[in-house]
Amino acid sequence: MKHVSITGLMMALLAVMSLSSCHKEIDNPPYKEIPESAKLDVTELRALYQGTAIHFGDGDTNLYCLVTADEVSGNLYKNVYVTDGQSGLNVRITASGGLYEGDSIRINLNGTILSEYNGILQLDSVDVNKSVVKLKSGVQVTPVDVTMAQVLTDPTLESRLVRISNVEFSYMDAGNTFADATNQLSKNITLLECSGSSIIMRTSGYSKFAGETVPVGNGTVTAILGRYNADLQLYLRRTSDIVLPNPSCQPTVYASKNFEDQNVTSGGWSVQLANGSVSWTANTQGAVFGSAYGQISNYIGGANSACETWLISPTMNLIGATAPTLSFQNAYNYAGTPLSVWVSTNYDGFSAPSTATWVQISPTLSTGAWNWVSSGDISLLSFLSSNVHVAFKYTGTATNGSTWEIDDILIKD
Repeated sequence: MKHVSITGLMMALLAVMSLSSCHKEIDNPPYKEIPESAKLDVTELRALYQGTAIHFGDGDTNLYCLVTADEVSGNLYKNVYVTDGQSGLNVRITASGGLYEGDSIRINLNGTILSEYNGILQLDSVDVNKSVVKLKSGVQVTPVDVTMAQVLTDPTLESRLVRISNVEFSYMDAGNTFADATNQLSKNITLLECSGSSIIMRTSGYSKFAGETVPVGNGTVTAILGRYNADLQLYLRRTSDIVLPNPSCQPTVYASKNFEDQNVTSGGWSVQLANGSVSWTANTQGAVFGSAYGQISNYIGGANSACETWLISPTMNLIGATAPTLSFQNAYNYAGTPLSVWVSTNYDGFSAPSTATWVQISPTLSTGAWNWVSSGDISLLSFLSSNVHVAFKYTGTATNGSTWEIDDILIKD
């Protein structure tokens, strides 16, 4: 029979107890009860602002809200938008990330600032890691349904997620991109309703959808309603927030050119150098209609250069059109041959202009001194063909030449 030492048994028992004590129970964080007097919703917080910045110091005041727009798409940076279901607010965070659409949160206001920035009320200096508690994630975010008239006149919609009905993008923007993804430059495009009211939609060149095509059609657009000084503007969260199932109420557009992408030949336009090496370019200095325009000048390196240069539209099929017109904005300065405008129904789209027959038309042209004028609506009823091209012909000599600027070229029915 084997004898077990009492001392050995006691030592073994103590060892087991010691091992057991190493597995510490995980502590649950204590629940922090916030008194009702220290709770604010967005509407109550906005009401505190009376035109002077409010710096929240030590205390225990907390904002309860729901995140309606985050930074995930790249269209917002160090900014999110929140709501209480009645009001909205722009929240500027100290570091990117950490808050997401559908997060129900509590923000401790210690160290934050409630102030206006470029016309919009914001809660600034919010440290997500130190000041924000997530109460719940994945909460359904519901936009408020509004008309364009409400968007333009109701100040209580500031910073709210709105769904605007019966709207579409301007024909000058549809088919182009939301922003300049290549150069990561922001861009304004126009959202309008059929009655003519409109609002800017601003998109960052860093957004994931910057290079996507602006769609055609009429329907609803869901976005955050923001402001930059006097201008209301919309911020899109994602392109799926655009639903345009209905036909456009705008004219049929056969070709257009607004130079906003600063690319002279985008959209099927072409430049033909019939003589010399002077070409059309895009310029932004002193832009009147948007942020860029087309320009040509034969004054290069301190001297004039003889040239004949054509800017030619893509091929247009005007068969079936009832009242097609051409219009554009134009300005010029300095002495030289006036800009001329031509139409062809047999140009092949790539050869020298001299290979086709061209008919000159008579738009209203600028009187000079950089004065912009509208060409007026020039009828194209005489050119109902399946192969129509419109062209702008610039001529300069070795002794003189004007500088011409054109913008917002539109051929429509």
